Amino acid sequence: MSLELECKLSIPSREEIAARLLHLGAVNGGDTLERNWVFDTADGRLRAAGILLRIRSTDNGAPPLLTVKKPAQAAEFKARDEVEIAISSAADGCAALEALGFSPWWYYEKRRQTWTYGDCRIALDLLPELGCFIEVEADTGDLIRELLQRLGMDARRHIADTYLGLFMRRLAERGEALREMRFA
Repeated sequence: MSLELECKLSIPSREEIAARLLHLGAVNGGDTLERNWVFDTADGRLRAAGILLRIRSTDNGAPPLLTVKKPAQAAEFKARDEVEIAISSAADGCAALEALGFSPWWYYEKRRQTWTYGDCRIALDLLPELGCFIEVEADTGDLIRELLQRLGMDARRHIADTYLGLFMRRLAERGEALREMRFA
C-alpha cells in the first residue's frame, strides 16, 4: 500500500499546460482513454466509508488495474492510501468483484495525458461535461507546490473533491440523477 498525495486544479485546456510542461523539460508519457468501473456493496457501505473500489482499463496496452483507495486523510492536499493491482482483463476483474458481492454502480471515461517532471507525476485530464484538470502527485507537498509555481499555478486553489463529487454536483445543479459519464 502506498500513500497517494495529489493536488487537482481546473485548467482552461490541456494543450496550454502541456506546452508549459514541455518548456520546463517534463517528459510526456502519452495520451490514453481510460474506462473506469466503480464498485460498491448493495447498501453503499464503501461509499459511506470513503473507500473507492475501481477497475480501470486503458487503450494504450497497459494491463487493467484493480484499485482500492482508503478514506482521505487530513492534509494540505488529498492524501489517501492506495493499492493498485494489475489484472488480466477488465471483464475478469469485474466478474471477480461481482462474485464477491460487489456491483458496479458508476462508469466514467476520461482522456488522460501523463507527464513526469523530477519526482512529480502529472496527469492532464479531460472529462466529459466537466472539462480539463491537472493532477500533480508527489511524495511531498513541497514538490507539488514547487511544480505548480513553475507552471504559474496557485496550489491553494486545489480541488479536494473527486471527479464523481464534481459530476454529482453538476448533475444536481441541473436536477439530473447520476448517470454514466462517457464521451459521445
